[in-house]
Amino acid sequence: MQNPQDLTMSLPQKIRFNPFVRYFTMFMALLAIAYSIFVMVDRITADSKAIYKAIPIIIIFLALDSIFRNCFNLNSVYLTEDFIEFGFILKKNRRIKWESISKVEITIAKRRLIRYTYTDEAGLLKILTMTLSFPHMLAILNVVGNKAVNAEFDDFLKSVLLTK
Repeated sequence: MQNPQDLTMSLPQKIRFNPFVRYFTMFMALLAIAYSIFVMVDRITADSKAIYKAIPIIIIFLALDSIFRNCFNLNSVYLTEDFIEFGFILKKNRRIKWESISKVEITIAKRRLIRYTYTDEAGLLKILTMTLSFPHMLAILNVVGNKAVNAEFDDFLKSVLLTK
C-alpha cells in the first residue's frame, strides 16, 4: 500500500480512521455504561444524595453519545479510478462517481467541514459532509480535485489543491 501522505497517491487507495482508537473508545464507553448501571443498581439507595443519583445517568448519556458518534461518523474513504466511497460502521456506505460531483466546499460552523454536493443514481441532488480532521485530508482532496472534473471548488480549495 502506498503512503497516503503522498499528495499524488496512486489509485485504488483506502484511507481509514485509526480502528484501534475508534474501537477502544467504543469499548471504554461500554465499560462506563456497565459500571454506571452497576452503581445505580448496587450502590445508590433511596437515601443517596441527588447528585450521586444523577452522575451515573450523565455518564451513560455521554458514553452513548460517544458510541453513536463513532458508529455513525465517517470511518473510511475508498478512492478508485471510477468513484469515491465513504464508509461508515453502522450507516450505509455512500459511493459517488467522480462525474456526479458538482461542488466541493469548506464550511465553517461548530467544526470545519467539507461539503460534497453530488447527484445520486436517481438524479437527486445530495450533500455529504465530512470533517476536515479526517486523516490525510489534503491527499484525498487532491485526488478529488484531479478526478472530479465537473466539480466546482471554493476559492480556498482552489488555492490549496495541486490540480485545480
